[in-house]
Amino acid sequence: SGTCAMEKLKVFVLGPARSGTSITYTCMRRVFRLPGRGESHVMPAFQDMIDAFHRYKAKKRPKGHIAFLSLDPARVEGHVHAFVREFYAELYPGGAFIDKTPGPRAIHGIPVIRAVFPDARVVITKRGGIETVDSFRRKFNMPVGAASKTWTACMRAILWAQENCPDVHVMEQFDMANRTDEVAAALCAYLGQPGKTQQVARFLRENEKQASSSHDRSRPLTLGDVAWSAEEKDVFLRVSGDMMQRLSYPI
Repeated sequence: SGTCAMEKLKVFVLGPARSGTSITYTCMRRVFRLPGRGESHVMPAFQDMIDAFHRYKAKKRPKGHIAFLSLDPARVEGHVHAFVREFYAELYPGGAFIDKTPGPRAIHGIPVIRAVFPDARVVITKRGGIETVDSFRRKFNMPVGAASKTWTACMRAILWAQENCPDVHVMEQFDMANRTDEVAAALCAYLGQPGKTQQVARFLRENEKQASSSHDRSRPLTLGDVAWSAEEKDVFLRVSGDMMQRLSYPI
């Protein structure tokens, strides 16, 4: 039944910061009653460990007897996965949870998620570059150049995930505000909880009313809308222009 499935529901929320990861996380906590610990950063850390192991092994060439070369990568990864599984079992003994980590490294950590929890749901949020960079600029006082690099790296990671990682669900923040019912229905179907669609839609609409942005959220931001200098706009176009065009975001 839907109730039994929800008792074991494991959801990982990924995506750029300022793209709807927090809204989605809070929705999972309130509507689905999933336990969570705020931002996690667990899976990308262990993905980095595994990647570092493979890089180190690739650099070693047989010169006499090197014990390290006899390590079986599959066994090493298996031990890492078992440890992560035990760690989450200690955090969430009930078996269900919501886990949120923003940033490109978290998206590249999906292979660990899939290996540790094959039944987990992976939800990725995304947002247009101008909105995201402007939000970084206002919220974190981050320079446009650094924010543009972060957004572009996240978008590359999302494209990689859509091509290489099976069964992930991508949500556009603009659609959360403007196609709320459709977004809620698709998300709940992906989670195997269609009965929660109205509650999710209501949560998203209420959250939209509380949004602090003064921009008309019924249309995407363009460079003509933001209070950036000409130099900042040039930097954005140089760093993120190609990705904006590739993803059909207006400039």
